Amino acid sequence: MKILPLGLGIAAAIGLVISIILHADKTRVSADLTGAHMRASSLRDELVAAGTREASLQQRLVSQDSTLAETRSRLSSSEARNAQVSREIIEMRLQLEAGQATIGRLERETGELHHELALTRLNTPTITLEEVEGYLTAISTLEARVAGLEEQIAASQPPVADPGRSFPVLSVSPGDAFVVLGYGTDDGARPAQQLRVTRGTETVATVQISEIRGSLAIAQVQPDSLRSSLRTGDSASIPSSP
Repeated sequence: MKILPLGLGIAAAIGLVISIILHADKTRVSADLTGAHMRASSLRDELVAAGTREASLQQRLVSQDSTLAETRSRLSSSEARNAQVSREIIEMRLQLEAGQATIGRLERETGELHHELALTRLNTPTITLEEVEGYLTAISTLEARVAGLEEQIAASQPPVADPGRSFPVLSVSPGDAFVVLGYGTDDGARPAQQLRVTRGTETVATVQISEIRGSLAIAQVQPDSLRSSLRTGDSASIPSSP
């Protein structure tokens, strides 16, 4: 009879131990589950943030592609304009050379008429007033033609940019190697021309034009002059003569 109570006591002790073990396992599993939920929530937040960053990067990429396409289109248009301007410059040079030759010929003819008039006055004292007036009229006509040709030649000269006038920096290459300026042939741009790039009152670099394309110019940055990274929107101007 003593064995039965002892067995029941042992069974109760074993059940209590098993209950304690199961309760501890349940607590540990619950803690692990809570930690897993927290990690899952953190991962969801990171995924949403990554999606937002990706959308922002995609938008910036689309904007950059649009800007690049626009710049290429403007450069293509400028190349066509540059070719046309080059042809016009060649034509103006030919006209200038022809005008200078004509001026030289007319000046020689005027000198010959002056000389002939002087000789006529010396050798022919009986020259009539009408003949003198004829010579003077011919000389005046030639001088008027010379003046007209000189005005045409002066008008055909290409424009020259005023020192101090500023032009915008439209684009900057990686590494600040060169810039694209809103400064072209019509503004008086010339190859090898040097300009000062400023931001506000600060001078940030000196550039030298290497290529002109219509209303745009490509200028190489002189490395020794670079004081700060160049930006779109900086201003370039022709330094005033000292």
